Amino acid sequence: MLESVPIGVLAALVGLAGGLVLGLAARLGDFCTLGALESAIYGRDQTRMRLWGVVLGTAILATQFGAIGGLIDLGATFYHAIE
Repeated sequence: MLESVPIGVLAALVGLAGGLVLGLAARLGDFCTLGALESAIYGRDQTRMRLWGVVLGTAILATQFGAIGGLIDLGATFYHAIE
């Protein structure tokens, strides 16, 4: 069945599903950059800022391990194409 679906449509559907799941998780988990900054500065609660640090560190490590393992070609990314 998936063989008859064009690759662009399949990519869009996977992106939609992933976006819905991650958006719902962010909404339910109160994952908001501005809210984290406000809580840290005005509310003196560093919990949400620490969460941002963990997420940022995880993303950096996952990207680097993916590049080391040959799963990601960082030289072919959009950001390396800008001159």
